[in-house]
Amino acid sequence: MPRDALHLGGIEHRELHNSYGYYFQMATSNGLLKRGGGNDRPFVLSRAFFPGSQRYGSVWTGDNTADWDHLRVSVPMILTLGLTGISFSGKWIFFLTYHLYCFDGWSWLINLVISSNSGF
Repeated sequence: MPRDALHLGGIEHRELHNSYGYYFQMATSNGLLKRGGGNDRPFVLSRAFFPGSQRYGSVWTGDNTADWDHLRVSVPMILTLGLTGISFSGKWIFFLTYHLYCFDGWSWLINLVISSNSGF
């Protein structure tokens, strides 16, 4: 997509890029609430988010390979999402090709997060 792409009214595309994902997440959450009669708490997971998305679901940052570069980048990304109000976020770890020590690093990080969230 060209950086100078404009929408109606002169709005730049980068200002609205993930709004489709936001509205899709909102519609899914509202539909699940309506289907359950307002008694259920829907779980909606999305890769696209926009300001206000934390009201309707959680965020998945995408696929990560089990290597040190992805481990190094994903931790600050998840922590920053928490600072923006998206308290439930995560990543998918793809273990097809991995270095054994990096696998241990991912396992250690996952166990640290699980144990810190369970109060141990």
